[in-house]
Amino acid sequence: MASFVSRPVIGPLAPFAEGFIAQLANLSYSTQAVKSHRRLLVHLSQWLAERGLGVRELTPEVSAKFLQMRRDVGFVTKVFDVKHYCLCMSISLAALKDGGVAPE
Repeated sequence: MASFVSRPVIGPLAPFAEGFIAQLANLSYSTQAVKSHRRLLVHLSQWLAERGLGVRELTPEVSAKFLQMRRDVGFVTKVFDVKHYCLCMSISLAALKDGGVAPE
């Protein structure tokens, strides 16, 4: 798997970043799509940290607030990308729930 190094993932999602990227690759996401989702993960983890939120607080509602904030500040995210990001978030949340880290 190619390295997707850009800004480091800091915050509560940092321990899960490598697994998240591997999961997308296993689902046959393109290199560009993996890079795009990684950038979103970097931003989400930073956003959570700035608000004092951890992995356990990463609910669908919190994810929706994050996506709304991105729209409000001018990030252009295509509907296609949002749907795929939500799918990736649900995959990640499921994995975190299975590991006993995220809320049910």
